[in-house]
Amino acid sequence: MTRPISPPEADQNGHDVERLAGGAAVQLAGKMIGRAAALGVHLLLTRALGPQDYGLYALGWTVFTLLGLLATLGMEHAVVRFASPLESEDVTGRRAVVRRSMAVTAVSSATMAVALYLAAPGVAAGVFSKPALEPALRVFAVGVFFAALLRVGAAASRVSQRMAISTLTEDFIQPVTHLSLAIGVILAEGELRGAAAAGVVSFALAALGVELFLRRLYPADTADTVDTVDTVDTVDTARRPAPTHHPTPLPSWRLLLAFSLPASMTGILGLLSMIIDRLLVGGLRPAEEMGYYNAASQISFFFVVVLTAFNAIFAPMIADLYHRGEHRRLADIYRVGTKWGLYLTAPLFLTSVLTPGVILTGLFGTPYVAGGPALAWLATGQMINVATGAVGFLLIMSGQQNRWLLLAAGALTANTLLNLWWIPRFGIVGAAAATALVTAALFLTGLVIVRRSIRLWPWDGRLWKGAAAALVAVGAILLAQRWGTPAGPLGAFAILALVHGAFALTLALLTWLRPDEEDRHVVRLARRRLRKTTIPR
Repeated sequence: MTRPISPPEADQNGHDVERLAGGAAVQLAGKMIGRAAALGVHLLLTRALGPQDYGLYALGWTVFTLLGLLATLGMEHAVVRFASPLESEDVTGRRAVVRRSMAVTAVSSATMAVALYLAAPGVAAGVFSKPALEPALRVFAVGVFFAALLRVGAAASRVSQRMAISTLTEDFIQPVTHLSLAIGVILAEGELRGAAAAGVVSFALAALGVELFLRRLYPADTADTVDTVDTVDTVDTARRPAPTHHPTPLPSWRLLLAFSLPASMTGILGLLSMIIDRLLVGGLRPAEEMGYYNAASQISFFFVVVLTAFNAIFAPMIADLYHRGEHRRLADIYRVGTKWGLYLTAPLFLTSVLTPGVILTGLFGTPYVAGGPALAWLATGQMINVATGAVGFLLIMSGQQNRWLLLAAGALTANTLLNLWWIPRFGIVGAAAATALVTAALFLTGLVIVRRSIRLWPWDGRLWKGAAAALVAVGAILLAQRWGTPAGPLGAFAILALVHGAFALTLALLTWLRPDEEDRHVVRLARRRLRKTTIPR
């Protein structure tokens, strides 16, 4: 049973749900569009390049993704941590934090881009035993700079809890541009290098866009210089006139890096734990098997998309509410966000586990049916990730980033050892099973720590409606299997539509019969926010 709340608490919770629902709705809509465009890129490339060249592209893209995160040095977390607690009217303080974070990112990402470009021959031939990978790695090296700036810039825009900028740049401009350029590459009969260049150009355009929007969100003022904002640990009061107001302390370089580097390592280790399977499949198995495995991974990424949509707005709310000691409000939005994340991903999870071959064959072509068992394992691991909610953000924003770092390091070690053991024996199925088991262990352990340290829990009795809807969806799948489904893309879309429809209709009926208070807020306010979202001028 849920705890009854007083009218003042109800007003606060309603406001929190409004912020969560409105922001998550914008993020989710944008990320679904972006994920659909990204999936379109992979659909084109799987058929145009073939399993072998697509496997090389996927391997290069995986290296690029890892370095793009590593190059930020965790500044996407630092800018949220130090700018979110500032008052929204304090544009000068927020702009100073953003500017300092972006400067660190620019230097680190440029350094890493040059390093990858120079090391590309050795990485391709020496690490992965695939010399044909070198041209793609050198193209992707250029993209590391833009990917890091985009990541930190988008996080800086979300400090205001206005989601339009990050949604437009990360989830629309970049993937839609990538899809458009990929179509051009295919029509021009381009090869692996051209496919990689399409991705790099899309990140460059998106990074330019986020920089322009940040200038509008945190505009420069004639008095807005670093000297007008005190720096924590470096303020020299003897050389400055007494201010007429209390300036906002600007975190020093040391303080920014002291927070960002451990947070960066947790993100890097978490990502490595999720992609080490692809790196090891690329190094230990033929390129075509990497192609099959990456196709399966594209479907499992949809779970991350939903979780990321909620976390994007949840992260600054965590920092703000935890800083203010509002633990009850924090607990409520944690449960609401987790519940809706489960509702949105349950149908895809059921189809990925019960009919993986139908999905992969219909979307990517007959050869990719070999990735079906891997998809079932990957979907299971990611579903557990969604079910635990924003565990990583809760630990990081509550000052437990070092503890999360140790967990992520242990998960990476375990995943690497399991993959090295199981890939030679079981191929891509072994890689997927190892990744799923370690992912589940990581987030369930994090959930236990969250429960013990800050007394938060993501589930309550309100999830019964989702469980009932899932049972109905399973029945729909079993009936479809008995009656038979069409071959090819039509069969994939038919089974997806059937399961999502059965789940959504059942959930809607149960919600109508017995709605929760936040359900009314989420539906009404998400719709309102989508209509009113604008880019700040």
